[in-house]
Amino acid sequence: MPAIGISRGEVADILIFDHERERAMMIELIDGDTFDIKKSSGELDSMNNLTNWLSNSTNYDSAFFFCSFNQTDKQAVVKGAKGRFDIAYALTGCELCELLSIDYDARRRKRQEDQLENHVCFI
Repeated sequence: MPAIGISRGEVADILIFDHERERAMMIELIDGDTFDIKKSSGELDSMNNLTNWLSNSTNYDSAFFFCSFNQTDKQAVVKGAKGRFDIAYALTGCELCELLSIDYDARRRKRQEDQLENHVCFI
């Protein structure tokens, strides 16, 4: 059953709560750098609704972001969504890893190692 004030489709891939600053961050994460255009407007509405609901429910300053994990340029993240959101809502994979205290370069290397094996299994 969905929480009061949001619908079943309104979810974020990652939620980060900073209790010291009373801040919540909702993040929609994609692997590539192009958001599905048919879905991006709906995702933007969903993230707005979720952000508003969370702010009202917790009194935390809430914000949402769209993250292209493999993209290093925020402007390219916005371009990949056909400009459906402002650059202030864009995150790169490096920035996300920084927020989560994860070594971005090590994570990318590990994913590249797995990529070859996954490619062989896929074919």
